[in-house]
Amino acid sequence: MESIIPIITLVNFIISIIIAVVMHIKKRKAWIFLFFIMLPVLGEIIYFLPQLLLCIAKSGNYDRESLVKRLEVEQEHVMPELKKELNVIPISDAMAVSSNVEKRTLLLDQLKKNIFTNYKTILIAGTDSDSESVHYVAAAKMEVYRRRQNLVSVAKRAWEMNVDDPEKRKDYLQQMEAHIASGLLAEKEAAIYKKEYCEQIFEIQRQGKMTLSNEAYSSCLGYLVDLGQYEKAETFWKTIPPVNKTEKMYDTMLKMYFRRVDRTMFYQCLDELCASQISLSAEGLNMLRYWQERRF
Repeated sequence: MESIIPIITLVNFIISIIIAVVMHIKKRKAWIFLFFIMLPVLGEIIYFLPQLLLCIAKSGNYDRESLVKRLEVEQEHVMPELKKELNVIPISDAMAVSSNVEKRTLLLDQLKKNIFTNYKTILIAGTDSDSESVHYVAAAKMEVYRRRQNLVSVAKRAWEMNVDDPEKRKDYLQQMEAHIASGLLAEKEAAIYKKEYCEQIFEIQRQGKMTLSNEAYSSCLGYLVDLGQYEKAETFWKTIPPVNKTEKMYDTMLKMYFRRVDRTMFYQCLDELCASQISLSAEGLNMLRYWQERRF
């Protein structure tokens, strides 16, 4: 019995060294052989038996449906079309990395789709190094200006031929508003249209034959503030029915009182906004909290 123990120890040592060499070759944890030397035979059993059982267990087929459907996926993510997504880049970036020919093609493609809606997206190219691209932008601006001017003129003539037709007047107002919003008017020319628009709104109020929309009230109020006619703006603001007042209108008045450094009227307007039934946007709520915190 005593002679068997040294033999087992020696064999175990040799096997441990062989295992260490094999593990080293396979770049695994070779130091584990020390565990085998300290626990002859038992160490190998403890280490290899679980692995043997695991291999036997894996040799069978697993239930794929059970594995896949074990957790219910609430929302499936759809992979985007990479080619399509990568082609959608800001025009400013496209202009920066494109050749002159590519720039011109890009600008023409945008303008061919719809010059009225797309001309604003290409304005960034107005300062490009390519003179031809700059020319395209200038030509587009002139064309849009010409068309807008013509639409206003046609609408005005149609209304003047039948001043009692509310639809003709409404179209005239809308065309003026679109022309002003185009951003293509010089400051003095824009001021002329804004004054004409406001005069039309005042006339409609005096006649009382036509119902003004929230957009018309808002535009007129904004134009009066832009023109610096603060007293008229304040008077007009008081004539707007509470049900027609919007967040944008309150924002216009708050900016006007802020410019005039009129703290009393500013917070009076803010209180009126708080007491109104208007559902504020996230930006509006942040603005309201900001000024309420600095009130005292």
